[in-house]
Amino acid sequence: MSPSLPNISQTAENTSTQITQDESLRKELIQILQQLLPDVDEHTAVSPIASEHARQLAENKLNTEFRVLQQIYDPISPGALQTRLLQEQVFVSDNLVNAYLSDGSLEAVRSRFRKQIESVIGPVDFSHYGIGVARKGNAWYVSTVLLTEILHINDLPMQLSSTGTRRINGEIRMAGFDRPSILVTRPDGQVEAIETKVSGSQFSADLPLSQSGLYSFEVNVMGPLGPLPGTNFVLA
Repeated sequence: MSPSLPNISQTAENTSTQITQDESLRKELIQILQQLLPDVDEHTAVSPIASEHARQLAENKLNTEFRVLQQIYDPISPGALQTRLLQEQVFVSDNLVNAYLSDGSLEAVRSRFRKQIESVIGPVDFSHYGIGVARKGNAWYVSTVLLTEILHINDLPMQLSSTGTRRINGEIRMAGFDRPSILVTRPDGQVEAIETKVSGSQFSADLPLSQSGLYSFEVNVMGPLGPLPGTNFVLA
């Protein structure tokens, strides 16, 4: 029996639906973003998340929620994007934006991308961005993450194995911000201010984790526009 020949129409269809990363267009979009936000840097931990999201959109453009492979917080959770960032030890402020689009025209992608970035420029500066670009057939899918990373907390796990006291050490990384202070909401709903030791840009605090359950923490800072949340996170 002679070997069966491949179905030509099926092969063409499989090729046209293959999802690839378009690095050339990504570089173009980065140039546009840097024209609009010249002081914003690419975050090496965030661009892979944006690329993952762009590919997800190419698979199903209606599936816009960021994927979190491991459910850390149950039943209460922050937004999926913030959870993904926390998994990469990126502690963002409230100034966090995700913009995404898809189009079959390169010129339309460039124009729509520029308008998206222009629309989210506000009084609080962004510090970092991540951009992902995927192509499927004749369409491009773009996901952009813009964020303000005011501070960093060293080696903080999202889940703790036991109750007790947990020392955290952090650093203010963005110029113009200082005086960090920490609030905790305990599992029983009580809110408490935690003593925070500050030395220059460095700070530390002992987190009281005497109860089982979810603790919500908010690190506030003083900035050019007054006090604002530097970051927030949940420990389970």
